[in-house]
Amino acid sequence: MIRLPAQLPEKRTIALGLGVTVDIKPVTTAAMETARADARRSLEGLVEQARERQKAGLDLGDLPDPDDEPALDGIFYGLVTRALAVRHVVAWDGVGNADGSDAAPCTPETVAALMLCYPFGERFMAAATADALAMVAQKKSFTSGPAGTGAAASPIAGPAPKPTSPAPAANPAATASSAPMSSTG
Repeated sequence: MIRLPAQLPEKRTIALGLGVTVDIKPVTTAAMETARADARRSLEGLVEQARERQKAGLDLGDLPDPDDEPALDGIFYGLVTRALAVRHVVAWDGVGNADGSDAAPCTPETVAALMLCYPFGERFMAAATADALAMVAQKKSFTSGPAGTGAAASPIAGPAPKPTSPAPAANPAATASSAPMSSTG
């Protein structure tokens, strides 16, 4: 069982480290799926461009190798992070412009640029999805335990009694001399 909040908060502030904080809108299922769809389309476009360049015998340049699955997975994760951040970061603090003379405006372009800088994108994704992970943790405390009960519940019955052995007890009077002496072969 999970605990649903009475209502989603309008926004919350998360710390990304190095003095950077961002205010974000709540992440919903629709928002996450939209970010994934955006990322999937973007990655498909990059892969298509890369394959066209390969067919033409051109260098890939900044395009990913379309056959490098681990690299494509990493690019997809980065694209999901960027898409989610662009839609959900509504304000920030601790981010300066290129020359450091003033605070950078919080725009879709600057948010996307921040998400490219490691470790901010990774920290954003972890913090932005922390509520969902907390719900999963809540649910786990109510899933079936090894005894078939909810892990948080107490068992109804006590432990089962130890089974008795169906074999007869050993005869303490039997000795090695009571074994047959002749060969059976």
